[in-house]
Amino acid sequence: MDALEFFFPPSGMPVTRITCPHCESAVELQVSGVTRSRACPKCGEMVILQVAEKDQKVKRRALLMEQNVVAPEEPVEEYSPQPIQGDVLERMKMDPELLTFRKRLITGTLVLGGLIAAAVAYHFVPENPKPFAVKPVIESSEEQALEKEGNPIVAPKPPPEVTPILPPAVEALKKQEEADAANAEAPAMPKDLKLIGVDEPAPTLTPPPTAGLVSQADSAAADVLGQFLRAKTIEARLAVTANAAAMQRIMAGYYQMPEHPAGEIPFKEVKPVVGSGGTGSVEFSVVLADGSVRIATVVLEKAGLRVDWPSFVLWNGMSSEKFRATKPVRSVEFRVTMEAAEEYSGEFADGRWLQCLRMRIASEPEAPPFYAYVERKSRLGSEVSYWLQFSDSKPLPMTVRLRYPPDATSADQVWLDKISSAGWVTAVAGQ
Repeated sequence: MDALEFFFPPSGMPVTRITCPHCESAVELQVSGVTRSRACPKCGEMVILQVAEKDQKVKRRALLMEQNVVAPEEPVEEYSPQPIQGDVLERMKMDPELLTFRKRLITGTLVLGGLIAAAVAYHFVPENPKPFAVKPVIESSEEQALEKEGNPIVAPKPPPEVTPILPPAVEALKKQEEADAANAEAPAMPKDLKLIGVDEPAPTLTPPPTAGLVSQADSAAADVLGQFLRAKTIEARLAVTANAAAMQRIMAGYYQMPEHPAGEIPFKEVKPVVGSGGTGSVEFSVVLADGSVRIATVVLEKAGLRVDWPSFVLWNGMSSEKFRATKPVRSVEFRVTMEAAEEYSGEFADGRWLQCLRMRIASEPEAPPFYAYVERKSRLGSEVSYWLQFSDSKPLPMTVRLRYPPDATSADQVWLDKISSAGWVTAVAGQ
């Protein structure tokens, strides 16, 4: 059968007279379809066109002949059951239910095709760019009056520059740079200068030449620093050291090392760092006998003014050489300079979730650096990002805790476990 004939069948379907088993009326129905029931045009009940039997019980059905009809006065031609004429496919083309289904199928196909065409058109049609509004230039009445008189219009003054407030770590770094620059510009020391350990008297702590620059509190802090530097024993130095209870054991182990002899600390010059220090603290720049510069911070405790010993000697939990050799998995405290780096390899190769930092031990500037890593989305990673955005690509002084990962394969790659303090002075609990 041709597809065109299936969707568009010929009209003129033949009808057959039957007797409705419900209303017992003689009606004409289209019985050439393939369905087995039709609605009676008289009573509306469904007329079954096929016989269905079960357990010798015959359902009510319509025969292809008239039944229970009173004999008319005139002889009527009797109808005998006749088989349905024509091919099954031909009858299907004229079946009412199939014609309804065909209409629905054609309608649905057309609607679906239209939706697909609309979606394709919407996908390929470019979006219109957003119109940008042009703000009209409105001149004030005063400017218009000046233009008419021929006077030039003076441009408005730009807003004053605002100096950003930097975090303490960046301020400490800038103070250190200013102190280094001041020392570089200072006049050379005379050749006949004698240091501690010779017959000449030891250098003294003198205020800057500018009168009134050092307050009375700074003078008291300078006296305490002088006692700290000239202390001949560990006990004498411990008496003017901040957090002495916690530092006693650490200082005893520190001065037992041959490279750190106990006794007086030779120095050339001590001067306060102008504008430095926080609340209750004063910073001094100390030029040691070997020419190196250390920052001594005098803090205020309940017992009085005391010197922060760990930041002055740049104390670390262990030397970098021992740290590399033992590879401890427990965190160790170091005073370092920190900056961002791009060293991603080994088990720290994924830079998408790791932040790399270059750490140089402050007391060992010539030693190879460590590369410390922290997860970017962690709380510690957010803290690191906060400090790096103020660093201006310069190393930041930090007190941190580092540790090796279990089964570490590299001596240079460690985990950043904690930032103890921004700077090299750590706060004492309860102070």
